[in-house]
Amino acid sequence: MRLLAALTPLVVGVMVAVLAPSALAAFPGTNGLLVIAPAHGPGLQLIDPHGHGLRQICTDPGLCGSPTAPQFSPNGQQITFGDRTSRRPVIVATDGTCLWCLLGPRLSPLAGTTPAYKAGGQSLSFSSGANLWTTALSGGATTRTPTPGGRGTVTSAVWSQTGALAFVRTGSLWLIRPGRAPRNLGPGSAPSFSPDAKRLAFVRQGWIWAVPVTGGREVRIVRGSAPAYSPDGRGLAFIAHGNNVYIDGARGGRPRLVAGVQARSLDWQPLTATSSGRCSVPAGSTVQAQSAEALVTYSPSTPLTPWSGCLQASGHRWPLVTLPGTAPGTSAALGQIQLAGRFAAFVLTTTDTSMNCSNALSEVDLGSGAATPLYSQSCTGASRGVDSLALDSSAFAAWRTHQQIATAQPLTGVACPSSSLCVAVDGHGNAATSTTPSASSSWTLTKVAPPLANVVCPSTTLCIGLAGGQIVTTTNPSGGPSAWSAPVTIDSAPIADVSCPPSTTLCVAVDNAGNALTSTNPTGGAAAWQPAAIDPGSFLSGVSCPSSTLCVAVGQNGDVLTSTHPTAGALAWSKSNAESTFGLGGVDCPTTSFCLSTDSSGNVLSKGAPLTGTGPWTVVHVPGETGFLYQPVCPSTSLCLARDGGGNVVVSTNPRSTVPAPTWTATSLGGTLSGLTCEHTSSSSPLCAASDDAGEIHLSTNPASGAASWSAAGVDVPACAPCIAEQLYAHDDRATQALDAVQPGAGNVLADIALGGNSRVLSWMHGGAPHSYGLR
Repeated sequence: MRLLAALTPLVVGVMVAVLAPSALAAFPGTNGLLVIAPAHGPGLQLIDPHGHGLRQICTDPGLCGSPTAPQFSPNGQQITFGDRTSRRPVIVATDGTCLWCLLGPRLSPLAGTTPAYKAGGQSLSFSSGANLWTTALSGGATTRTPTPGGRGTVTSAVWSQTGALAFVRTGSLWLIRPGRAPRNLGPGSAPSFSPDAKRLAFVRQGWIWAVPVTGGREVRIVRGSAPAYSPDGRGLAFIAHGNNVYIDGARGGRPRLVAGVQARSLDWQPLTATSSGRCSVPAGSTVQAQSAEALVTYSPSTPLTPWSGCLQASGHRWPLVTLPGTAPGTSAALGQIQLAGRFAAFVLTTTDTSMNCSNALSEVDLGSGAATPLYSQSCTGASRGVDSLALDSSAFAAWRTHQQIATAQPLTGVACPSSSLCVAVDGHGNAATSTTPSASSSWTLTKVAPPLANVVCPSTTLCIGLAGGQIVTTTNPSGGPSAWSAPVTIDSAPIADVSCPPSTTLCVAVDNAGNALTSTNPTGGAAAWQPAAIDPGSFLSGVSCPSSTLCVAVGQNGDVLTSTHPTAGALAWSKSNAESTFGLGGVDCPTTSFCLSTDSSGNVLSKGAPLTGTGPWTVVHVPGETGFLYQPVCPSTSLCLARDGGGNVVVSTNPRSTVPAPTWTATSLGGTLSGLTCEHTSSSSPLCAASDDAGEIHLSTNPASGAASWSAAGVDVPACAPCIAEQLYAHDDRATQALDAVQPGAGNVLADIALGGNSRVLSWMHGGAPHSYGLR
């Protein structure tokens, strides 16, 4: 009668509670905390069995998703769970530190639900459809575990400490003991082994039952769902009325409410002799670095692999560095070791007999032993090497270097969509911007991508950087590194040019393999660009779209391709020939009735309306030019420019004239020019700019008036040559990139570099001002 009275309040709402996922199995040990997937709210909760010390972990959905069915490892130091959205197995330490979360290298390439530790805790199973899969924490292939019962979906698979397996398939509960035939226990759900592996609790028709694993009579214990035995085998946690958590005796009794929590699923932490972790310090070794999750040791008895790292979750020891056999007198030292989750990052410094020094920065996944080189440089003399290393649990790293800069960096392209904005790029992935472009203006240099080949800015609110078959985009070119997108691969061939008609959302790109790619959402990622093979195998060098209903592309062999409906695919483009002898080096059409192109023999080609069809192009030779002319630019029909392979800009103020023929003159700007642009405006003095290989931009608002009308601005030129600059690098899913740099001078310093634990934001100080960058 006392038991029935105690259970009376549990009956109401039991149909909701019985739908909770399995609480999974307990392993033997001293009773620790309860882990709870809360009925409401994000993350996981940890609380002691008496309802004290409630704390939350895994509340960042970007790392943990939406956790369900948490289970402790056999030593109680890790928690595995499934993310309901991505169906991806996740493992975290009990303090919430990521071991395998949703960012960084994943535990298994397969998706699945209700992950569960196998006996020993060094491998994990998870369900995916009709299959049960197992993956080792130390890496390797994910293998299928045979399960009987037909082809229905497998759910709620759990393991005992002796290797027995229980799971549910299409409403039936199955039990498999090592060396014994599988048994169908009939209807049931939410199986949970007792810590001594002698009993199996499960749910049937709103009640929790228990059955001997070796066979025998089933015993009904209490109304509820999601049973989890206490690690000492004396208690049973479960969910009942209103998603409340209760604790009962393992064989029944008077349930006790765990106040302050409501759950969808739960498990009970075992505290064991191995709760401090599985990693030991080998005899004769010394500890170099350690955290709650990992340990790095040094052993002089293994000179080729002296440093090793061990993950407490698996106990597997991996070599961090394999040294080559070296001449006597060569030394190697491991410094700047950082540990975060299952990852170790470190700097290996080697010095040869001539005292030449080098740094190599690497990262090792202590789950699989996989190593990733991140950075290397000389640390001899003035080049002082790597310091301030930081690491987080998703394998994102940041480091500061003292790096020698001896020369200016060549620019690879420039774009000036207006007189109040110019953007230049270099081969190191930097973008330099100025909102007051002039010889005396300051330019802001920002790392935005891998090496860039060119930049196109159709307007002040859209710039597209080209890097092979990748693009980076921004709608705020002066907004710093966070305003630029990550590199997006839109093409398998290098992209040569992009054109976006004014006052439209259309952009058209051409590549070196005869393809055109179109998009009405150029910042929308790879899926927003549609390819069309308009001239298969041909090298297309330029494209110009004066309107959304006219695009003109040019390429090798003097071929011209036009379309009045560029988004309609390959059949919407027609092909003609402007000249059969030479390849064309670009095209610009300032209006729908005039286009200008250049070729590989110093000629300029022009055509009036109609621009479609096979009508002839007028060919004019530029005096003194015998090679390629590149990047024709026409800010209006009365002013056109192009650049040659040296330091000359060729200019004409009558490019449409037929009688007399257009007059072209060359102006030497010095150096080798790499880019040319002019703002398209009705002004009679448009801003024009040319980039060069000495890190300078040449500017003019009257380019036809000779060299005196051009002035040079140092854009990518160090203030000292040579000098030691501080450079901040980061490595995330977008690969390695430089985020910030300062050159010697008062107040020029990068400091307080912060990244660690589960952080996804890198922060630092630049000359006393705070900066941050979101890693991904």
